[in-house]
Amino acid sequence: MSRTGCCFIAALLFCAKQPSSRSSRNKAKQATTMTTTHLLHLDLSTRGVGFTIAGGTDNPTPQGNTDLVIQHVHEDGAAKAAGLQVGDRLLAVNGKCLLDLNHTTAVDLIRDAISAQFVTLWISRKHSHSDSDEDTASDNLNASPYATTSPTTTTTTTATTTAETPATATTATEAAAAAKTASRRHARCSKCDASTDGGTGLDMSLCRERWRMARRAYRKHDPELSRLAHELDTNPELHKADEGQYIKAAVFGGLDGIITTFATVASVTGANLSIGVVIIMGFANLIGDGLSMGVGEYLSAQSELQYAVSERNREEWEFDNNPSGEVREMLELYRKRGFSTQDAMQAISVMVQHPDFFIDHMMVEELGLMPPDTSVSPARKGLVMFTAFVVFGLIPLLSYLVLSSISFGGHKNSVLFGIACALTALALFTLGAVKSRYIGQRWYVSGLTMLANGSVAATAAFLVGYGLDFVVSDTEC
Repeated sequence: MSRTGCCFIAALLFCAKQPSSRSSRNKAKQATTMTTTHLLHLDLSTRGVGFTIAGGTDNPTPQGNTDLVIQHVHEDGAAKAAGLQVGDRLLAVNGKCLLDLNHTTAVDLIRDAISAQFVTLWISRKHSHSDSDEDTASDNLNASPYATTSPTTTTTTTATTTAETPATATTATEAAAAAKTASRRHARCSKCDASTDGGTGLDMSLCRERWRMARRAYRKHDPELSRLAHELDTNPELHKADEGQYIKAAVFGGLDGIITTFATVASVTGANLSIGVVIIMGFANLIGDGLSMGVGEYLSAQSELQYAVSERNREEWEFDNNPSGEVREMLELYRKRGFSTQDAMQAISVMVQHPDFFIDHMMVEELGLMPPDTSVSPARKGLVMFTAFVVFGLIPLLSYLVLSSISFGGHKNSVLFGIACALTALALFTLGAVKSRYIGQRWYVSGLTMLANGSVAATAAFLVGYGLDFVVSDTEC
């Protein structure tokens, strides 16, 4: 049976069990405060843009808002035809963020977009919404607090344009109080002139800023900032893991290199052995453990990738040859998660029309495996791990390599070990702070945690060496 047949089966099952949820329809009739985001496309060729903006950090409204707000929309302009309305809040134009800007800078960015003969506007719209009465929602929009503001400075932007139909809006329910304070909690987005991706009008610098905003919102438990970050971009490139995988391999390889090498240095120093022995043991540990870590990372990543690829191939074969069985499996998985049969079939009937997504989703839900990412090279991850281990593992040995020719008044071993401790502590704290990017922890907490971890390991190694020195000395006597 073909993939089309699978779609047909799902459609039949869905149609046979149409939901009759009167309660859900009653819920929809209850008016709620909503914020919708819209992507409006304006092709500047035949008529003017035709809208007036107000606001900015230098022109806050009487209510204290610093948002850039549409104050007037000309009836014969392309903005009106595209669906722009009084009270709409401007988020971005052609990928350039318009949040937390002064009025003049925002006007300059809009004029630059107009000169390019194509304008893409990201806007947010606040209103009361009811599924049973769209006209009421539209009327309530004009009652938005943004629509009643009258800052002293306004700017009209005009050019020749033909507007396209607005893109489909995505909607999120919010508390009215959170919406009113949104403008005070915006983080500044990047405004560099990076190239746009996929014709969305959102540049990659804005994507990276959106990612940072989302993480900052999570750390501060700020729902409004999180909503704003997701409004700015849904670019899938943001979630690619290849670069992050290499950085994580470098961070963890470096941490292992520092701690294990310093533990070796501490144990040799505790045993009161010569500087030459410290260097020999340190380098032996550095190269041996580094190779072990690098090869281990390569073999582990390679095995995971091969297993994920083989499982995905199996799921794809099953989808091609037994689509109804796969649909039933997905239905059962959804029902175990609390979905009703009709809700599950509604979701599945859409997913089966996109086979690659269905198969990837099946891997996650049924097997607990992420889809294989062939852009991440296991060999490169192993090389990054080895290199980071060796480079950072050299830090505890630097004082012995560079300063071993200096006498230090007969306290050479103690001084060199003290310098090694200081350099290692600084490196551990720094790498721990970098590691915080990947574990969602505050940078200083992560840094201090890694410093404490390294200190415990080094202290234990030093005490073992110190104790063994006594044992060996007594045995020889």
